[in-house]
Amino acid sequence: MKSANPIRVLLIEDNPADAEVTRALIDVGEGAFACAWVGSLGEGLARLASETFDVVLLDFGLPDSSGLDTFIKVQEAAPGVAVVALTGS
Repeated sequence: MKSANPIRVLLIEDNPADAEVTRALIDVGEGAFACAWVGSLGEGLARLASETFDVVLLDFGLPDSSGLDTFIKVQEAAPGVAVVALTGS
């Protein structure tokens, strides 16, 4: 059943295969989540500036940023949004 107000998720992940797996797991929620995917921090920050999200799933190894600095930039751009770090480390 599709939710009237799905939880809006921004997935910032540069690896298309990892993004596909993550999005498939989110889709198990049967409409409870609406997931947007971008492949770089710059694209993610632009989406955060123009749209409202409830949570960010954030890869720590992106082509234009890495590590804790990535988390800090997202948190500064969207201070009220929950950020979940995704890392293979």
